[in-house]
Amino acid sequence: MRSLCTSTLLASFLLLSIVQANTEFTLLIDEEEKLIRDGQMYVCSDTASHFRLIVTEGSSEEIFRLYRCETRTSDCSEGFIDTFSIDAQLFVSIDANEISGIDSWYKITSDDTSMDIRFEILKKSIYETNTQAIDTIPASYPTSTAAEWISDKYPELIPTPFGLELPASCTESDYSGSRFTHLFFDQYGNSLCSVVPQGIPGRQYVVHVVYLHSADSEPMDFLVNQTAGEYLDSYVLRNSGYSDPSSFIFTGSNGENKSRGPQYCWTESVTCLNTSTTDIQIEISGIVYQQGLETAENSILVASRSIHMTPTYHGSLDIGLVNSTLSDPEYSLVMQTDSVGLLRISDDGNRGMVTVMATMYSSPVIWIQSLFDKEIPAYKLYGRNFLDDHKWYQRFYPTVGLELGSSAMESFFMGLNFEFARGGNLFGGIHYGKVSRMNLPEGFIEGQTPMSEEEFNLLLEEEWDIGMAFGLTLDLKILTNLIGL
Repeated sequence: MRSLCTSTLLASFLLLSIVQANTEFTLLIDEEEKLIRDGQMYVCSDTASHFRLIVTEGSSEEIFRLYRCETRTSDCSEGFIDTFSIDAQLFVSIDANEISGIDSWYKITSDDTSMDIRFEILKKSIYETNTQAIDTIPASYPTSTAAEWISDKYPELIPTPFGLELPASCTESDYSGSRFTHLFFDQYGNSLCSVVPQGIPGRQYVVHVVYLHSADSEPMDFLVNQTAGEYLDSYVLRNSGYSDPSSFIFTGSNGENKSRGPQYCWTESVTCLNTSTTDIQIEISGIVYQQGLETAENSILVASRSIHMTPTYHGSLDIGLVNSTLSDPEYSLVMQTDSVGLLRISDDGNRGMVTVMATMYSSPVIWIQSLFDKEIPAYKLYGRNFLDDHKWYQRFYPTVGLELGSSAMESFFMGLNFEFARGGNLFGGIHYGKVSRMNLPEGFIEGQTPMSEEEFNLLLEEEWDIGMAFGLTLDLKILTNLIGL
C-alpha cells in the first residue's frame, strides 16, 4: 500500500477503547471502534498529527495522567504530557517522525489507583506487516489534495492584491463577482491557495472550509462565527505551510458499510461574513451531529483567524494655486481739483489665488459605470482603497474650496480634481465670489472723463459673480512634509 504523505492530506482515524478496571478510555485515531487492552498497538496514518483521548466511564473525581515513553517498559516520568478527567478531553500532538513502530509508546496512570495502561502508535505501513495487528478494512481517499480540489472546482479563481475572486460568470458559487473575496481554509484553519489577505473596509468576505468527509461517518459540518467586525459610518480623510486535514477527529463510524472501508471525498462549508469597516475576527468550529438527530454531539474550536483592514479613504484636504477668470478690479479716484477727479481701474483681469480645498473620493465616472456594471463594489462609489484603487481614468473627484486669506468667506470654488499622481491634482471648475463693480455710463473713458467723489461712491458697488478657475492642488500632507511641519 502506498505511503501517505503530508502533501496529499490523506490521513484518517480509528475509534478505539482501552479498558482498565471500571474505567474506560476512548482513543480516536481512525474510524473503527475496537476494545483495546494494555500493550495494544494502534494503526495510524504515516502523517498523523494528533489524537484525542476521552474517559467514557469511571469516577468523576479521578485524575489521569498521560506520558510519552521511549519503550513499553521505560519509566516515562520525563515524558509527562498532561492530566485529564472524565469531564475533559485531552488532545495530543504527534510528530510524524515519532510514528515509527518504536519510541512511540504512551502510558496512562491514575493518581487514585495503580493504573498503568500502555499503548503504541504505529505507522500504517508498519501496521500492515505486523502479525499482531488488528484486522482493519482500509479506507479509501481522494487522489487530489485539498488545494487541487479547489482548483478543479473553481478553475476561474483570480488572484488579486486583496485576495481571491471568482468572476461573475462562475456558476459554482453563490458569491461570484468582483464584490466578493474568497478565503479557503482546511479543517485545521490553515490557509489554502493563498494567505489571509489584508482587508478592505466594506468588502464582502466569503470563508470556505474544505475537509474530508465520508458518507459512512456521522454527519459533520464546520461553522464560522464572526466574533468581531462592525460597520462604522465615519468619514476618513487620507491626511488626517500546513497540517494534514484528513486527521481531523470529528468523524465516527455509524456501524454501516463494514464490507468496505470509509470512502472519503473532499467537501466544503461556505460562510459569507458580515460587511465590516473594522478588523474581522472569525472562529472556525467543527461539529458532529448524532445520527438521526439535529443537535451537535461535539463542537470544537479549530482555529481563530483575523482579517486586518487597510484604510478606505473618503476624501483629502488640498492646498491649491488657482487661476480665476473672475476679475475683482480695484477702483480709485485721482482727484484733479477739490471736487473732480479721474477714475483709475487696476487689477482688472485674471488673478491667481491660494486656496484650501476638500476633495471627495466619489468619482462620477464610477457612478456612471455602476449604472451598467452591478459588480462594482459599494466602497468604490464613495471612497478609495489603495489595495483596490480607482483606475487612472476614474480619478476625477468632486472638489470644493475657499480662498486662503481675509476674504475666505467671499470666494468659493467648486469643480473636479483629476489626480495625475498620488497627492497631485489638476483642478478645473467655477469660482463664485464677491467682487467690486462700477456701472459706468455710456461713453465714459477711464482716465479722461471727470467724475466727482459723490458720483464715484454712487456707482461703486459689490456683487456676487461667477468665473472659471483652473490650477494645481497638492495633498496637505505632502505640503506639510515639504515645509517640515
